Amino acid sequence: SSSTTTAQVAKPANGPLGPAPDAAVPDDPPPIADHAAYTVAVLNASGITGAAADRVAPKVETAGYRVGQVGDANDQNLEKSVVMWRTGKQAVAQNVAKDLGITSAPPLDGIAADAIGNADVVVVVGKDSAAGP
Repeated sequence: SSSTTTAQVAKPANGPLGPAPDAAVPDDPPPIADHAAYTVAVLNASGITGAAADRVAPKVETAGYRVGQVGDANDQNLEKSVVMWRTGKQAVAQNVAKDLGITSAPPLDGIAADAIGNADVVVVVGKDSAAGP
């Protein structure tokens, strides 16, 4: 469906949503063979209308990935974007992050599964990506 849903993005039990120390994206992430084999959900947490659908999702598509669910996170005050990954998909998240200029890729934590469908990774759009070029 094309209706916008609000994804429940809970603060992780171990602290605030955002970069974890082990989540830094390497300058040269492990290569992935086929970008189109991976689905990327995009959730807007920037408070800026259209940041996910109009600014970030097209960049995900341009980078060759399949765009999955696009919607809003319930937290609309995230400063820096992150790419979160399901178990086994860290390399995918690091590649997506590098392609989008995002520097943090922590494991998926605090996002309801129904908010991202079958996505391999999820871009949580912060104010840095929403406002930038």
